[in-house]
Amino acid sequence: MSIIKFSVVEFADIASSIRYVTVLRDHFLSLKEVGKLSKLKMYPPTEQQLDKAILCWVERLYIANSLAFEYQYGDLEIISIKRLTEKDLEGQLLRRGEILEKLRGLRYNLFTNAGRTFLGEDDMAKLSALIQLIQDYREMKMEGFV
Repeated sequence: MSIIKFSVVEFADIASSIRYVTVLRDHFLSLKEVGKLSKLKMYPPTEQQLDKAILCWVERLYIANSLAFEYQYGDLEIISIKRLTEKDLEGQLLRRGEILEKLRGLRYNLFTNAGRTFLGEDDMAKLSALIQLIQDYREMKMEGFV
């Protein structure tokens, strides 16, 4: 097993696809997140709040992937990872098969060879849920993707 460090461009494409493909955007928040926001009387979120949530989540994926790669292969005593800006996460829209491939590959590359990950449980669950959603749309031949 080897880890591939995804490029910032790949993360930008993932972020843009989730932000601008209605099906992915509409299903981005988990039931747990909806419940928390509802209790705080913050549901539904504004467009800006949802955009921010998507970008923050994609940045956490980037950090987790970078950490896994550096932890596995880096030879420096200190690991340093550049924070991403909103501009960094402006990318291209991916087709359904492309976003599915990217998300599956990313999920695989979030783990070190020893099976360790630096991504939280809720974020990993969101990643798996989005992968499952795209697979379901593909299997049912439903529209809603580029």
